[in-house]
Amino acid sequence: MKNLAKDGSSFWVYETISTIYDEENQKIGYTAISHDITHRKKVEELSITDKLTGVHNRLKLDSVLTYELNQSKRYQQELSLIILDVDDFKSVNDNFGHQTGDSVLKEISSLIKSNCRQTDTFGRWGGEEFLIILPKTDMLQAAALAEKLKNIVQKHDFLAVGYQTCSFGVSTLKKKTQSEQKLVEEADKALYEAKRSGKNRVVISR
Repeated sequence: MKNLAKDGSSFWVYETISTIYDEENQKIGYTAISHDITHRKKVEELSITDKLTGVHNRLKLDSVLTYELNQSKRYQQELSLIILDVDDFKSVNDNFGHQTGDSVLKEISSLIKSNCRQTDTFGRWGGEEFLIILPKTDMLQAAALAEKLKNIVQKHDFLAVGYQTCSFGVSTLKKKTQSEQKLVEEADKALYEAKRSGKNRVVISR
């Protein structure tokens, strides 16, 4: 359980609660034994968090994708993916330096995360690529979200480089036999097409 300390900080405890009975086997109360596991939870959180951007890392995304794919197949629910890539990111590093490039990645991460839905899982897929897992979401809904996020990034004034754009690839689970790898590959191919056809656009996997 997550608890709140008097100074406003939070801490985690693992608590075992047992019932107390009297001699006539009547319930008269409870006893609780707590162990502070805050440090363990912090280590656990660090293991699934991207160090630069503070969003989920590849390890966490892989885990969530496996879970959501199994849920979708079991309950016959929609599942979509969005892969987005920062356009011309190499030129940002080359012209402004890697620290500025890191700053751009942080800003984009913050923008995307704050504009995703609570049910979505967003994280850094690798380099300047990010992934959004969208449970119970069909192709049209996923494409609409991708378009919304594209416009938000496009209109944002980045502190160091002014304006920046992203390209988006969208895929949707089409059949029960489809694997995680295939779902990601389809989104990745759509992203490649978005890049090839001019960047700063959304392409849907067909």
